[in-house]
Amino acid sequence: MIRRLLRIGTRPSPELAPHRIDRRAVPRLPNWLGALLAGVAGVAHALSFAPLEIWWLQVLATGSLVALLANARPATAALRGWIFGFGWLVAGLWWLYISLHRYGNLPAWLSVIAVVVLAALLALYYAAAAALWARTRRKAVQTDALLFAAWWLLAELARGRFLTGFPWIAGGYAHTSGPLADWAPYVGVYGLGAMSAWGGALVALGLLGLRNGRWGVLRSLSPLLVPIAVLAMGVALPQQFTRSTGTISVSSRSVEASAITTMFGAATPCRRAARFGVSPTIPRS
Repeated sequence: MIRRLLRIGTRPSPELAPHRIDRRAVPRLPNWLGALLAGVAGVAHALSFAPLEIWWLQVLATGSLVALLANARPATAALRGWIFGFGWLVAGLWWLYISLHRYGNLPAWLSVIAVVVLAALLALYYAAAAALWARTRRKAVQTDALLFAAWWLLAELARGRFLTGFPWIAGGYAHTSGPLADWAPYVGVYGLGAMSAWGGALVALGLLGLRNGRWGVLRSLSPLLVPIAVLAMGVALPQQFTRSTGTISVSSRSVEASAITTMFGAATPCRRAARFGVSPTIPRS
């Protein structure tokens, strides 16, 4: 009996298992501070797009959001997710004010309200994603990072598709340059957004899972080897999708003759080829 009790007492806690997040390691922020940091992260997220093209800032901002949601209840997570999306979209959709006010002759105050209302409504997708992640997370680094990327992807797809959608500055557009750009032909803009959200979540959750003791840092940060391997795979992916078949030169005399024939309504080779949807053969000089 005593041996059994000792065996039970020395059993490792699930919270201290490798690659799991200790709840005590995640600080609980006051609501006002969490909301303020979420807004700052959202504005920073908007700065990662063109013309600045700071791709790593998008990953950092997304990881900051994950850290703010890591120990939040679903209602608090929804509020912080909404504030993040609102700051991001207001900072990224400012040009709509110019379109509405200067070119659409809409009053300035009404143009401001229109931009604010649009950003507020679109941010609801990210509020829902944050709340769902807070409800479904498992306090395990790899699992929670994949869950966050999945909910983020659904929010991005809903914003871009539902009710005709408004996909302006979707997360993947921040990676037109940078190491993730090699994956663009294979996964598209929404795939890039999901990959960056997954990488940012892994970084944030890995840092929150740091433990004291021997090998604690290495064991907590070891999940980061996975996105590094994914980036390395992207560099090795083929990027040449077209090849040159040579050049042709066209004489001005043949072009003039073809134009004159077309003007007089003759069934030129161009017309006959167009009927079948093929490119006509241009005579060489």
